Amino acid sequence: EPSQRFRLTHVERFDSALNMLPQADYDVAILDLTLPDAQGLDTVTRAARIATGTTILVMTGIDDENLAIAAVRAGAQDYLVKGVTDLRLLPRVILQARERHHMIRQLEEARRRERHLATHDPLTDLPNRQLFVDRLEQAIAYAARYRDLLAVLFLDLDRFKPINDRLGHAAGDRALVEVARRLRSCVRESDTICRFGGDEFLLLLRNVRRQQDASKVAENVLAALSAPLLFDDVEFYISASIGVTLFPFDGRDAPSLIRNADHAMYEVKKRHGHGVLCHGASGGAAETRRGILAPQ
Repeated sequence: EPSQRFRLTHVERFDSALNMLPQADYDVAILDLTLPDAQGLDTVTRAARIATGTTILVMTGIDDENLAIAAVRAGAQDYLVKGVTDLRLLPRVILQARERHHMIRQLEEARRRERHLATHDPLTDLPNRQLFVDRLEQAIAYAARYRDLLAVLFLDLDRFKPINDRLGHAAGDRALVEVARRLRSCVRESDTICRFGGDEFLLLLRNVRRQQDASKVAENVLAALSAPLLFDDVEFYISASIGVTLFPFDGRDAPSLIRNADHAMYEVKKRHGHGVLCHGASGGAAETRRGILAPQ
């Protein structure tokens, strides 16, 4: 209501306001554009960046329509001119600005969720195939420019089907979520894990110094997956078949690296799974650089 009362805190310097805004849950920040230590739209831009949950109103003596438009674009919800705005209407203006700010934040959050859902697997919240390929292509471009190496690991779970068959797909989904959690523990923040589909996963390892580094990560993955999954007091053991490719030796584009890692993974499957095969392991001279790791 227009008669609503507000508790005001007044400061004369912008730095003081910036120090206070993160420390309290202020509903509204009313800013002047001519402060002793800040001038123009800098006050709006910096305040909006620091106090994302606070509605920002500009109240200044500068009557300039273009400046008002720029202030709103910078993050203010309204632009009030001293001596022109009827202060009796200020409570109503504040309430309306707060409502606009709330609606804008809801819209931004909805758009953020939509973008996230478009690029992530809804079950595990891992990047999906599209996002993985985008990141792989970016990593390839960077590696080609700076002559770095990167690795792609194609992982398919072994002995996963009995979980679905005996306990149903809900248990299978729980198992996939747990697998995703364990995979995250095996890589760096700069790496990417993707649920490729079903019980298949892809890993992108950036800045790999040598093939043995990728094999070491694959070993860590096998070790992480070796712990049993417990469902209704029944233990299930799963493992993985992993194929590895290295840029630029095993492919110079995303499709080639993924395809060759997939082929290497299927070779592990033919050998009863639970192992790691680097692409080209049986390729003559290449065998000295690449090999098969089959833990017992």
